[in-house]
Amino acid sequence: EEMIDACRKAGVRFMVCQNFRWYFWAQKIKERIDGGAVGTPHYLSIVERNPNAIPVGPSRTISILQNQPHYRAPQRLVGFEMAVHHIDLARWWTGEPEQVFARMLHISPHVGGEDVCTILLSRSNFIGAVEESWASPRSPSRRITVEGDAGSIVYDGRTMECYTPDDPSNPQVEDLTPGIPWQETFGLAQAHFLDCLATGREPMTSGEDNLKSLRIALAGYESDRGNRSIALL
Repeated sequence: EEMIDACRKAGVRFMVCQNFRWYFWAQKIKERIDGGAVGTPHYLSIVERNPNAIPVGPSRTISILQNQPHYRAPQRLVGFEMAVHHIDLARWWTGEPEQVFARMLHISPHVGGEDVCTILLSRSNFIGAVEESWASPRSPSRRITVEGDAGSIVYDGRTMECYTPDDPSNPQVEDLTPGIPWQETFGLAQAHFLDCLATGREPMTSGEDNLKSLRIALAGYESDRGNRSIALL
């Protein structure tokens, strides 16, 4: 809030790097939703599971600590470092939630914060679930489902399937594996920011916009501590 206020007073652009919006698959899902593939969304599920925080392989390597050893210290972890990106996508794809309910677990003794979480996002006639795990003894996976009154989208990390009520057993399938490496999403985000500086347009992930995602993530921690649903003001 202080950063937003300072930038507003100084008259400068302020953009937060929510780089997930520039993933090829994220753009394609957005394109389909905006094109009416699901109609009015009433359900969203984003599930990502990987073994980042646990020892795996013959060397028993803990991958998340290789480049980020500071994750050993007590801190907010998977809900703050990863779920916030998927919360941002949920907002971008399906709109703003009004309630948050969350549960978080600290499984691995090698990291200093929660490494498993489920965050429920809801409003009238809509429910979304963001599930994260860095303590899953399996290959990394991501599965996204969006459903509405006109159809469903399912993305499994490789292909996107679009279903309609007219023929629910015969989806339209699109291969999304050609995509881009995750490192390139940062370059695309920076290119967007430079374009905004040149044209005067508001960045897609402005400080004001990202504050909404951050508030949802923080509400998840408040919900888990108090075992209650948190209303978003």
